[in-house]
Amino acid sequence: MSVCFFMTSNPGLIIKSFQYIDWIVGIATTFLSPIIFVGNVLVIASILLDPHKNIRNAQSSYILFNLALADLLVGIVVVPLYSTCLIEIVVSNNIPFYSNAVPFTAAISYAVSLYNLIALTVDRLIAIRKPLQYSYLVTKKRIININISMWFCSTAFAMIQLHWCKTFVILSVTHGAITLAVLIFLSIALLLALKSQGKKIKKNIDLKNQVVLKNAFTRERIVARTSLMMVSAFEFCISSYIIFSSLMMLLKDREISLNLYHTGTFIAIFNCLMNPFLYAWRLPKYRKAFQYILNLIKKKTSFF
Repeated sequence: MSVCFFMTSNPGLIIKSFQYIDWIVGIATTFLSPIIFVGNVLVIASILLDPHKNIRNAQSSYILFNLALADLLVGIVVVPLYSTCLIEIVVSNNIPFYSNAVPFTAAISYAVSLYNLIALTVDRLIAIRKPLQYSYLVTKKRIININISMWFCSTAFAMIQLHWCKTFVILSVTHGAITLAVLIFLSIALLLALKSQGKKIKKNIDLKNQVVLKNAFTRERIVARTSLMMVSAFEFCISSYIIFSSLMMLLKDREISLNLYHTGTFIAIFNCLMNPFLYAWRLPKYRKAFQYILNLIKKKTSFF
């Protein structure tokens, strides 16, 4: 999330909202937090434990690990703070002292998710277009170094978000627009690469070689399509938030405006729990790892 760009506007705006809206959104987002937590912990545990020894041998797993960490940050920090902030405003009619922590951590999660999806799309592009050079170009050490750099850059991005002068706001919006545009461009390039490579394999005359290439391409295509689904979900959720937030600023009706804002926020949060379900649905090795870990937990808890 994937992936929260919400709460980057002035937190003081929330105090003007209607109480029943705050109660509904505060309670609803509270229920999302444990789902986000469990789903992304399963992803992280699957990669760390690798029960069937078929996950960590893929370089893209380290990108997915970093993405799951970003989504987990939303589940254990952003969503609980956001929910309690809304409820405390209703109860005490004051903005909590920790309200600035919400946009700060949300901006970090958003930036890390965005960078990881760009990295994942580039990774799949290289795997599809240059399969023979892939292992040389994309190494685990390089991905780990890139992952660490993402967190440093995202923290710097989040610190910029805390400054509300015109220059910083323009810089922040420009950064978001450019990176989103890059992600969309790379997604289109990956889609075209999949179609082009599929046609080349069908035209291959060497039947023996064709079977090998087709099996390899089928595996890469499944992962690439899953990546495209993740990117599409991220772009839809973030675009929805941006559209709703823009409409909120334009409309004069305060109740409709806040409903739009909270709807966009809820969609942005929801994106953070979607990725683990996409892995389980589309990638058999993750589905089997999830089942193994859940069965292991069930056996240990039943023993006690």
